[in-house]
Amino acid sequence: KKPVETQRAQRHRACTEDEVRGFSFWGLETVISRRRACTGGGGGRAGRLKLWGLRRSFWVMELGSTRTLYFFASLLLALMLFVLGFHSLLDPDLGWHLVGGSLILEQGTVPRIDPLGADSRPWIAYSWLAEVVFSFVYAHFGFQGLRLLQLSFVFFSGFSLYFFLLSLRRDESSIPELGALSALFASVLSLVFLSPMFHLRPQLLSVGFFALLLRELLLPSLSLWRLGLLTLVWVNIHVFWVFLPLALCLRLIFERQFLRAAFLPLMFFLLGLVSPYGTENLSAIFEYAFSHSVAYQLIDEFHGISPKLGMIFFAYCGALLVLPFQWSLCREKNARFLTVMAVMFALATLLQRKYLPFFGVAFAACLHLLILQKLKDVSLKEEISFSPRMFFVLIVFCLSLPVILENEPPLPESTRELIELTQEIPTQTSEAPRTLIYEGFDEGGWVGFALSVAGSSPRMKTLIDGRTLVMGEKRLTEYAKGVQGEIPFCQLLESWGADYAILRPQSAAWKILQEGSKECVSIWRPQQVGSQWGVLKRLSVLENPQSKS
Repeated sequence: KKPVETQRAQRHRACTEDEVRGFSFWGLETVISRRRACTGGGGGRAGRLKLWGLRRSFWVMELGSTRTLYFFASLLLALMLFVLGFHSLLDPDLGWHLVGGSLILEQGTVPRIDPLGADSRPWIAYSWLAEVVFSFVYAHFGFQGLRLLQLSFVFFSGFSLYFFLLSLRRDESSIPELGALSALFASVLSLVFLSPMFHLRPQLLSVGFFALLLRELLLPSLSLWRLGLLTLVWVNIHVFWVFLPLALCLRLIFERQFLRAAFLPLMFFLLGLVSPYGTENLSAIFEYAFSHSVAYQLIDEFHGISPKLGMIFFAYCGALLVLPFQWSLCREKNARFLTVMAVMFALATLLQRKYLPFFGVAFAACLHLLILQKLKDVSLKEEISFSPRMFFVLIVFCLSLPVILENEPPLPESTRELIELTQEIPTQTSEAPRTLIYEGFDEGGWVGFALSVAGSSPRMKTLIDGRTLVMGEKRLTEYAKGVQGEIPFCQLLESWGADYAILRPQSAAWKILQEGSKECVSIWRPQQVGSQWGVLKRLSVLENPQSKS
């Protein structure tokens, strides 16, 4: 049934609008208007808000209107993002980010030497701005605050994509209702590709920045100052800022503006030097992409996409089948540009799956344009309407979310146990430097975080952890050979000066150290043993009670 229009809605629909004042900032348009010549009532003040393609009026909310459709579509997307983003802090690098951010806040400068590793190698914290935000939130709100920050990052990335798709209206004859539903459908499908990055990490912000970048590039005229502002923020968040000048160059080539394509991207590359590290930022990009051969073998996101990923792999293959249809049916420059971007990131995903979320953003735009092209000549006989029952069901579902979702702790059990065992190590002694080895490099950041929270001596450094992949691949290779028995393991650790070892009790390294061997001068004894982690201490021959016999 067509909803009955209220008298208030009729009065406001008959009003004419004279704009008094307004401003526009990167898709956020606020216009304060005065209503005059209203039938059935006098004029009044009203506001209109347009946020990246989503327009809402504050004075009336009609069931069955386009505004209501936008509202319910946004609500459904928010519920899905909440379910996917409200979980424990599972990113293994978060511990390093917290330590790095706290050091920056204490010292007032970015680190140039690795503060955690035993080698004191050069270190470039290219995500320093995100690390400062992480540390500030943790200092004031704890791990629960970090989990809410993670959820806000997920919402930012998801809605940046959704509002970008809403801005891709082919022409004025397109039906707004179908455009909103198509944008919602493409956004939901792309969550398959975005969800693996839904953790508290700087890369997650890059997904939202990439959607804003594509929206800006598809506008009729480029706004250089908005692109410059995005570059200044992005360059201090993650090395993925390099996508901005590359995408800008490709866009200008499609517009046949070859002269601008030659110098404008170079200008934004130079703008990327506006960072505490300056020219070192460019070297960080090269090292991140090409200088970590051992890391490429051990870290999953550096592997190419494969059938082991299950549903994600098959969704990726299905998306590749859609791109040729989009290329043949949508012949506009914008559509062709988005198709080329999707193909480029699809090829990059074959090499390293960390580019999968960016492929998801470009594919969602291609799918949305393809749907709009197929529905171009469709006409609606009746209005799309939402009944009050549907609104009531959604409200009940929102209120029951805390019961539906399991109330997970902010940190998983394995990480909590690792932090507790590390904090029990006596690290504040004034004796000889005490170093630590660590086998599970995936969670090595939490070891550094626990040492920092415990106020350990500056001489207490880690020998084997995830940062070893970046700055000490040689030692990591020696460690792997020692565990496999190719070189004497105990002698290797003694040459490093390791005093403690945090290992899994079921690992091969634990068995080698606990059982000992002929080449071992020292003896390793368990100090604390948990359900998933254990701490071994190295005892010299004089400290060993059994050495006298």
